[in-house]
Amino acid sequence: MDRIFVKDTLKKGGFPDAGRVLYDEIMSRAESADRIIIDFDGVRCVATQYLTTSIGRLIKEMGVDFVKSRLTFANILASQADRIKKYVEAYADN
Repeated sequence: MDRIFVKDTLKKGGFPDAGRVLYDEIMSRAESADRIIIDFDGVRCVATQYLTTSIGRLIKEMGVDFVKSRLTFANILASQADRIKKYVEAYADN
């Protein structure tokens, strides 16, 4: 399993740019890792723009099953997890 720290991606610019960094980090590990841990340690919240340019793009290009089966979220607040779950469900329905 590979681990990506969200706080490190957030250092790379505004939310859209940071989301693209997360997307790139996930894609660079997609072939070699069974599961990818997205670690929210030290992160209280992320903007929708961050989710759109990372998780939304993954769903669009790889499908919702990729996100559900390959990504694991760690050190995430219940409110954040619920928001991401709702985001994935809503994005997948479009």
